[in-house]
Amino acid sequence: YDAFNKECISAFTLTLVPVISMMNLLPVSMEYRVYDADTMIAEGAIKEGEEIKFNGAPILAEDKKDVMLRIAIRPDGFEEFSVPSESIIPFPMEKAQSVSLKDRDGHVLRLTYKAVCSNLGVTTLQVYCDFWLVNCTGETITVVEKGEDESQQWVLPAVQTAIVPAEKFHFDKTKNMKPIMFSYLHPESRSRAMVLRGEHTTFSEGVTIDAIGSNTRFCMPDKKDPEAKEKKVYGVNVVSGPTMFALTNVVLITPGVFLLNKTGTDLSLRLGTKDSSPITELPAGKTIVYHCPAPVDKIALCVRSETLNSEWTHPLDITKEEEQEMLVLPEDIDAKYLLRMRAGMNAAQR
Repeated sequence: YDAFNKECISAFTLTLVPVISMMNLLPVSMEYRVYDADTMIAEGAIKEGEEIKFNGAPILAEDKKDVMLRIAIRPDGFEEFSVPSESIIPFPMEKAQSVSLKDRDGHVLRLTYKAVCSNLGVTTLQVYCDFWLVNCTGETITVVEKGEDESQQWVLPAVQTAIVPAEKFHFDKTKNMKPIMFSYLHPESRSRAMVLRGEHTTFSEGVTIDAIGSNTRFCMPDKKDPEAKEKKVYGVNVVSGPTMFALTNVVLITPGVFLLNKTGTDLSLRLGTKDSSPITELPAGKTIVYHCPAPVDKIALCVRSETLNSEWTHPLDITKEEEQEMLVLPEDIDAKYLLRMRAGMNAAQR
């Protein structure tokens, strides 16, 4: 203060901050253990989407190799913590690092973490998984990194999902589907891709899930499976994770084709022109998931109305934006019914 002890002529601001801040950006809770060399000095748990601040050990090293601290982690669903010597190093690095864990089924999951230092000196650790898989098909789906063996196949259990018009959809938190974490074992590989298959089918061609976008994949019937009957069509839609989870790509696996009958009369759909071709019934006003009842190169459907006693139309190609055919009624040659089919893409679905 000045000579009169009234005005402050110099001031210093002292800011106290934590040494480490660790964020759990996984879809499950995560336990952690902090080691200083071989001695555990702290432990705890972090719920999904939350963070902890830690002051128990300073980071005094000037180089990564000199850091003695290690943070071992164990997400919910895993029996063992990561090996301390191969766990998180709380030292700022430009490039994202990773930690590998093995679940009770022997699957290897590689979790990623970013370590950055703020202007105040806080080392922030963001722990996340590269991909979340959400199975919206209503049936069991198996996925694996292309080229990996059967031990690394992840099974996404079937969850019944109702088909409702968008205008009637309402969010219900109690019906949320927990995503399944997935990662590539070889993050530096340029040819990495995910393959998937449904029940009684073979694996699809590889689909890249690193970038935001949509793809459609076909799974052919497994010839070795006596219950294999139809070709499956799936949509794979990749979007960014919500808000704070944006470092993760969310992979939505859905049916690839929906059929909606807006004619007011029940319809029969035949795959192809042969009388022996499989037929699918589509009630009036209903929406159904459609898979190919037979393995074909192109999905083209002939349509008839049993109520009107019509003949089969010429094939309608579902990959076209719009097609139309006349319904011919042999018993009423003057009747004119124009049947129009409009097809559009909604994300990875047609």
